[in-house]
Formats: sequence, structure tokens, C-alpha cells
Amino acid sequence: MAFSSEEKKLILIQSLYFFAGALADIFVTVFFFSHGTFQTPIVFQIVRIWVFLGIFILSGLIFNKVQSGTIIKIGLFTLAIFYFFLYLLKERSITYIIPLSILNGVAMGCFWSGYNLNQYIYSNRKIRISFFGSSLIATQLFQSIAPFLGGAIITAGSLYYSLQVGYGILFLAVSIILALIVFLVGKLPDHERLTFSLSHIFSHKRTRIWKKVLLQNFFLGMYDLPGNTIVGILIYLVVKKEFLLGIVQTTGVLLAVVGSLAAIRLLHKSSFFYWIGVIGISLGYFMFGIYQSQLGVLLFIILTGLTSPFINTWVPTVYYRAMDSVSGHWKEKYHLLFERDLALAFGRLFSYTIIFFIFQLYNQVVIAPMTLFILPIFPILLGFALREKKPSF
Repeated sequence: MAFSSEEKKLILIQSLYFFAGALADIFVTVFFFSHGTFQTPIVFQIVRIWVFLGIFILSGLIFNKVQSGTIIKIGLFTLAIFYFFLYLLKERSITYIIPLSILNGVAMGCFWSGYNLNQYIYSNRKIRISFFGSSLIATQLFQSIAPFLGGAIITAGSLYYSLQVGYGILFLAVSIILALIVFLVGKLPDHERLTFSLSHIFSHKRTRIWKKVLLQNFFLGMYDLPGNTIVGILIYLVVKKEFLLGIVQTTGVLLAVVGSLAAIRLLHKSSFFYWIGVIGISLGYFMFGIYQSQLGVLLFIILTGLTSPFINTWVPTVYYRAMDSVSGHWKEKYHLLFERDLALAFGRLFSYTIIFFIFQLYNQVVIAPMTLFILPIFPILLGFALREKKPSF
């Protein structure tokens, strides 16, 4: 199935963005953990999600006057500044964790509000499974080598200079890459201005299908980022080296490419196959919880790598099709995009907040692996929330 030039552009932008993120994301988490505690990266996530929500609200009003491509560029440039500050501050970043969290939240809010809008406008509603599946594959191909490179950069820097220098080089490289992507975003086509008001959120009537979409994304938020944060740190505690952590991450992404190819084909046949992702992710968390060892790491990346694309392809497909079912022009539907991200963000906030307070009460190193027995609940709840009366959408 051929994609339009706009769809290809969106896939390329997302792929490069995730490449830059995959170079450093897991290492930012480990960096904050190594210089703080388990709670440090959790505080970072909680603050940046609140800021993200604030920016998302403002973006709906800004899009009435400013093109979304401009907002995307502001997000990318702000994220480049965030990584540049990490490069400058190094281990002193922990002292400025709140300002850095705010900066990152502004970047995320700008980028994703603009990108999600363009993704909805320019993706063909008739081939959304193919679009999101292909987007996932392209993203994973770019991501596959990134964690390995990130770990290698840190390791090389530590061998010739110090571990802090290795992290600094990585953060500077990511900052430069993000700044370069800004020029690519400038080529996005123009679109009509939004018709958006906060009153839309309170006045519109939510259908049963849309209420299910909001519930689905709440459950997704309960485990996606919180799970990545906890699992990333626990894997690091097992492998103990940034280079090995990068290899583990790269292996997981390569397995996800294989899973994505299968997901596109099988989900076209029946939506029932999203249960492969539900079962695989839940089982992956559970097995890593049982085996806090190299065996547990191996089982986790195999199970989640091969199966997560089934859920990661189907959830946005359901989401955008639900938006299509709402009558009206796309420029009148931004409040739906906002509601979806609100549900996703509140799921993440709820999960992170619970983990934060649990870590306040108990030994963090002891209790962290126990969360792996709680996280599987949420993919299962998501699976039931995705159930349909018909065998396919």
C-alpha cells in the first residue's frame, strides 16, 4: 500500500525523533538513578507530565493562530536545549531536576501536540493499520542501533576519560541531532487553522466508543512509561554496564521489528490478534519479576519485543478510527486529541505517583522488583477494554 508524501514525511520525522530519543532516553533514566535514587527519575517523570498537559491545553489555543509545524519545531529545539543542559551540568543535573523536568515537559507538549495533529490530518483513514504498523517498523529500525551506539559512546568516553565525560558526549550528540531535525520539520505542508475552545471538552457528548478509547489510553498510561522506567533501571542493575544495557535495548527493538511485520499482517485479518501483545507484555513483566537475572532480562526482551507491536499498532488504530466516527471537520476535533492525551497522561501520573509513595515507605531496591508483579494487570485491563462485539473493527 503506497503512502502519500505527507505520510512518508511524518514517518521519517517520527523515526529520526525516536532515534535521537533512543540514543539517550534509557541512559537519562539510569543517569538520574545513579546520581540520586529510584525516586529521582520518577519525580522527573511526574513533573514533566504535568507540564506536558499544560502545554497541550495551550497548544489548542495557539493552533488557532500558529501552524502546527512551527510548534513541532519549538518542541524539538527545546528538547535539544534540555540535552545541552544535561551536557553542561553533568552530575549537577540532579540539583536542577525540577527545572530540567519542566523544560522537558515543554518540549514533549509542543512536539506531540503538533505531531499528533498532523498524523491525524494526513494519515489515510482506510490504511491506518498499515500506516501505524509501517511507522512502527521504521521507528524501530532507526531505534534498533541507537541504544547500542549510546552505550558505546558512554563506554568509549569512560575508557579514555571518565564515565561523566562519556555521558556528556552522548547528551551533546543528541542535542545536535535534535537541532538538525528542526530543518526537516520545516517542510511539513500547511493546513487550515483549528477551531478549538476549552468549552468543547465540557460540552461535547461522548459516545460509548469514545469513552472506551479514553479508558483504553488510561490503562495504557498505567504501564507504558512507568514500566519502561522501572524495567530500565532493573535491567541496568542486572547487567551493570551501559554498553550491555545498550545491547539489551537494541536486541529488544530488533525483535520488535519482527513482531511489527507479523502484527500488520495478522491485525488485517482480525483484531483478535491484539491479545498476543496483551499476553506477551504481561508475561514479560511477570517472568522478569520472578527471575531478577540475565535469564529474566532475556525472557523479558523476547516476550515483549515480539508481542508489544500487536498492541502498539492496534491501540492508535482504534483511537483514530473512533475520531473518524465523530461527525465534523478535522479542525473541529482537536478537543478529542486533547482528551485522549489527558487520559494517557493521567494513567501515567497515577502509576508514577503510587510508585513514588511506595518507595517512600519501603526499601526501594527491595520493592522495585515487586512492581513487576503489579504492572501485568494493566495490559490485561487494556485488552478487555479493547474488546469489540465484532471480530474486527
